[in-house]
Amino acid sequence: MDYIKNGIVILSFILSIFAFKKSNDASEKSNKLSEEYNLLVKGQVELQISQAIRESRDKVTHFIWELEKAESKDNQNAIDLLFSLQESNMNAYEDGCSKYFDNKIDRSRFKKTYFEEIKNLVENPHLKKKFLDPTTSRYKCILKIYKEWFDLENS
Repeated sequence: MDYIKNGIVILSFILSIFAFKKSNDASEKSNKLSEEYNLLVKGQVELQISQAIRESRDKVTHFIWELEKAESKDNQNAIDLLFSLQESNMNAYEDGCSKYFDNKIDRSRFKKTYFEEIKNLVENPHLKKKFLDPTTSRYKCILKIYKEWFDLENS
């Protein structure tokens, strides 16, 4: 009778080890799939940011080029449109910077890609008034990144 009880205990022990291993393998697979999914989502977000920045920057560049060809550069409608296009461009950067701080994108790749562009944007004399006061600026995330990347006191 003791042999049967001991056999059942040993068999139960072996089955529990087997079940634990299967459960552990399934958990590892689930974690791997979750990581892959998160990378895919981050990649899609990065692509959307990149497209938005590129398209808005191209629109500004194209409009300035067209404005240079135009006979009258004092047209208020053209100036208003240029400011609107610049706002859209800065909004695209702001969105990217926001995603950077939310860890929704690869931070090191974002920095490599937009390091100089953020610097040029904030230091552009034509856009200076947009960044003068960090408390009232609509572009807080851009300013926060600029401070993080270029503030010598933080280095």
